[in-house]
Amino acid sequence: MSADSIGMIEVGGASVQVVYELTNDVEKSVLANMRSNDAITAFRHQQSTVKVSENQNLKLFAATFLGLGVNSARQFSVDLLVRDHLRTIDASGAPISNDNLTNHTLKLDDPCLSENSNELMVRPIGVATDLRETMKFINGDENQTFKVQLEGSGNFLNCINLLERVIQLMKTTRLNCPSKKKPNPCPMSLLGERFIPYDHYRFVGLSEMFFTTNEMMNLSGTFNKSSIMHKSNEICSTKYHELIERYSKDSSITHPDRIFYECFKACWILTLMHSNGFSLPNDYRHFNTLERLDGKEIDWTIGALVTEIALNQS
Repeated sequence: MSADSIGMIEVGGASVQVVYELTNDVEKSVLANMRSNDAITAFRHQQSTVKVSENQNLKLFAATFLGLGVNSARQFSVDLLVRDHLRTIDASGAPISNDNLTNHTLKLDDPCLSENSNELMVRPIGVATDLRETMKFINGDENQTFKVQLEGSGNFLNCINLLERVIQLMKTTRLNCPSKKKPNPCPMSLLGERFIPYDHYRFVGLSEMFFTTNEMMNLSGTFNKSSIMHKSNEICSTKYHELIERYSKDSSITHPDRIFYECFKACWILTLMHSNGFSLPNDYRHFNTLERLDGKEIDWTIGALVTEIALNQS
């Protein structure tokens, strides 16, 4: 494992950035693990060279996954719940009347909200116009909308199962990429592939990676899947008013929505990092979620590469 370079995974609201140095050995190693031609094409398309000094250039893998951020993923998961519900009441997959939706509020169970919490969401009518249409990300700028009343059930396993389906759909539908009729390198083709060279570099997780594992869990630092799963399950299954009582006066909570969305965000990060997402090995001990590097606070970054910084491993 190289001590000279650190890769970064930054999880924002709309997108996720993955950046690392691409040496010849690293590139060969990644390509050897690729299973599909689409993934190989996407991997090669996300490469660039950056001039860092008069005598030094860095070749980087730098990819932006638009739609994998926590806010976008939240909308996508709700849209999938809507589709599931509408399919149960119309097994034929026939078009749903716009009037039936716009004049009524759908009431749905949401396993990714803490028990006894609820949320009223407004979604564009296009989400449910035709249940036979391939699921896709729909922006909220349509004129016609409908309301969804979400009742939190705080079921950790059901939430993980839902979000695994979201990840699969993001890949198969080429989320935010042109259709397969107009093929181009799509970053979503990399999901589920071993495109991140964990065996070559240490990695750091920024932004929502840090906030989600730190503010309520107190588990920032070395990313431990087992500990995060256990704490996520506890938070999801705890009644919302009890979470408010426990955390509302905690000075480490930086945003008022943190308590409400922690169950979803924790489950999304677990889903994103493992299996069908970024394939982080369960026993990997060189991935740290953090807010500062070398004593300097990091703001939102469109993927940055930091070299010659040693992390204190716990």
